[in-house]
Amino acid sequence: MLKQIVTGVGSMGTGLILQFVHFPEKAVPGQVPKEVLTHLASIYLPINASTSLISIAIISLFSITRQDHERNLAKAASMSLNDS
Repeated sequence: MLKQIVTGVGSMGTGLILQFVHFPEKAVPGQVPKEVLTHLASIYLPINASTSLISIAIISLFSITRQDHERNLAKAASMSLNDS
């Protein structure tokens, strides 16, 4: 379900950005005005950089050792055996 939410939000966000920069419908590569591409880049790059940095910050808060990982794997394996 989370994958569907992320896909939906990403698609909607992309559409909104393209509308905001007035990207032409049925655009032909090489025929999109330079001003539109510049405007698109000036919006896309900061969004991409900030979401990447936020992701890195969140991941850095999650610490796990190899021992923790092995213990989690063993626990998951034992749970799946008990469910069978």
